[in-house]
Amino acid sequence: METSKLDEIEGELFATQAAIRALLISHPERSEAVAAVHLQLEKLTALATARPIPDAFLDGIARAKKKIFPNTNDAQQTSGR
Repeated sequence: METSKLDEIEGELFATQAAIRALLISHPERSEAVAAVHLQLEKLTALATARPIPDAFLDGIARAKKKIFPNTNDAQQTSGR
């Protein structure tokens, strides 16, 4: 795949991760929203490990989790505002 197409896909992925993160941070029930997303990512990981999927795919899921979920700095933000 050509580099420009990979760059485009990576940009789309980062934008999606940022949008999901913003939704989690602003959700009025943040812990429930985080738990729901976590569960879905765990299901995705389980399905992926049951098939011949490249390790890079699983590594990508792990890296995405770090970018999606709120961190301690985000905890200072008021939920829903």
